[in-house]
Amino acid sequence: MQPSKRDLELVHAIHDNLNIPADYASARDLVAFGEAETLVKLANDIDERSLYLDPVCRDAWQAMKDSAAADGISLKVYSGFRSYDYQKHLILRRLNNGEELSDVLQYLAAPGYSEHHTGLAIDLTTTDCRAGTEEFENTDAFKWLGENAEGFGFGMTYFRDNPWGFVYEPWHWSHTK
Repeated sequence: MQPSKRDLELVHAIHDNLNIPADYASARDLVAFGEAETLVKLANDIDERSLYLDPVCRDAWQAMKDSAAADGISLKVYSGFRSYDYQKHLILRRLNNGEELSDVLQYLAAPGYSEHHTGLAIDLTTTDCRAGTEEFENTDAFKWLGENAEGFGFGMTYFRDNPWGFVYEPWHWSHTK
């Protein structure tokens, strides 16, 4: 989803507020994303917080989760749609904990550049690893995803040594609507 002119103005204001370099996107060859317009509620599989996804993504996720369960694999989603403002607060939290902006931007995309804005990205975990860690790549769930996720329209975006400068995220999967 392409960002609107209003979205881009908001993103630039947030970037100015966070001191994100003006060449952030061009230096990393990043694509800007608009915020999803239609979202549906989804139960968070690991805590009480509600999540939201694009309806097509939600349906594909549910089908993939059910198929994995039929194969004895437990997949759990713990992150979905994120607004620009929520992304900003995730970055601020890390900055307030003393992390350097350049380090934070290896783990979190700057507002306007996260696939989560589209409602088409999910972060996954399983019962035998901590969420948001590389441990996930050593699970049966990750192996199952590697063999089956594409059939449901999902792909892992941030593979090792990706060209966009993000850390390896075996837990982050995006749907190609």
